[in-house]
Amino acid sequence: MLMTKLKIKGGYGEHGRSCFMIEYKDKHYIMFDCGILDTDPFPYPNITDEEAINTDFLFLSHAHKDHSGAIDHLIYKGFSGWILGTKQTIDFSHIEYDKIIILNNKHKDTWENPLFYVNYGRSGHCPGSLWFYLVLDDGYRFFYSGDFQQDPMLYACDLPTNLNADVAIVDMANDQSMKSAKNLREDLLAIINNYRHKGYKMILPVQLYGRGNELLYLLATNFPNNKIAMDQIMIEAIEKMLLDCDWMQEEKKNIFIDYFTKIKKNDIARAEIILLADTHLDRLDNQLLVKRMLRQKTKVICTGRKKEGSFLARLINDHRAIRIPYPHHSSRKDALDMQENNQFAMILPFHCLTREIWK
Repeated sequence: MLMTKLKIKGGYGEHGRSCFMIEYKDKHYIMFDCGILDTDPFPYPNITDEEAINTDFLFLSHAHKDHSGAIDHLIYKGFSGWILGTKQTIDFSHIEYDKIIILNNKHKDTWENPLFYVNYGRSGHCPGSLWFYLVLDDGYRFFYSGDFQQDPMLYACDLPTNLNADVAIVDMANDQSMKSAKNLREDLLAIINNYRHKGYKMILPVQLYGRGNELLYLLATNFPNNKIAMDQIMIEAIEKMLLDCDWMQEEKKNIFIDYFTKIKKNDIARAEIILLADTHLDRLDNQLLVKRMLRQKTKVICTGRKKEGSFLARLINDHRAIRIPYPHHSSRKDALDMQENNQFAMILPFHCLTREIWK
C-alpha cells in the first residue's frame, strides 16, 4: 500500500516540475503542486487528460514556478477541481481560477473533508510556503515537505515533528551538503566579506518572491556600513509582500521593515552590494548593467540554481561569476534531521538530481 497510492509526475530526480498525486478514491486524486521544469523542451508534469479531469484537489506548497507554473496546462487538460494554498501563494502565482480555498498562514492548521484531512504548517522557504500531512479515511498517511528550510534566517517555519507517514516526499535540494543552514550562511558571509575587503562591488541575482528577502536581511545585519541597493522590481515585490507579514518570524518583522525602508532609497549606481530580482539574469537591462560593472572591480554571486544556457550560467562558465548556494532549501543534513524527528516508513528525497529511497 505504500507506493500504490502515490503517482510521481515530476520533481523526483530533477530540479523542478514538482508534482505528486495521491489516489484517494477509485481513480480520483489529490495533487500536491503542479510545476514546470524551465530547462526542458516539454516542461510540464506527465499528467494524462484522465488524471487531470479526475483530480479533485490541488494543494500548492508555494508560488515558485517549479511548483505552480503548470496550473494553466493542468486546466487545459481538463482539471476543474479545487486549488488550495495561502493567499500569498495564490496571489504571487497569478492564478485566475474560480474554485480556490485560502489556507491559513499564521501557524499550523488543518483542512478536512469527509474522506481525508490535511495538516499543514509554514515551511520556512518563502512568503506563503507550506508543508502538508495528508491522512486518508482508509488510514493511508502521506507527508510532503514542499521546499523546506528548518532554520531560516527570516521566514517562519512550523517544524513538522512526530508525524507518522507511509510515504514522505522531503526536500533535499542541497543534497551534497552535510552542513547546517547556519554554517552555509557563514560560508557565504565569509566570501562576501573577503570581496568587500578587496574593494569589489557585488551583484546578487535573486528570486522575486524567495531568498532575496533573507539575503537582504542577512546582508543588512552583517554589513551595516556598506551601501546595499535593490532594483525597482524587487522593491515593488517586497512592498506587496509586506501587506501581510505572517510569513516572517515575529521578532524580526520590524527589523526587516526598517532595513527595507532605508535600503530601498539607495541608488544602484552608488551601491556596493546590489540585489537584482532576476534569478538567471534573463532581462536585457540587467545583462547590460552587469556587463558594464564587470569592466570595473565587480563580482557576480549566484546563490541559487545554475540554469544551463542562461546569461548567469555563461558568466559562471567563463569564471566571471561564482556560485555559492544560499541555504534556501534543505541540505542532506536537514533531510536526515527530518527523518530523525518523524516516523516515515519510506522517504523519497526530491528537488535533487539523484533518485534515492530511504527506509
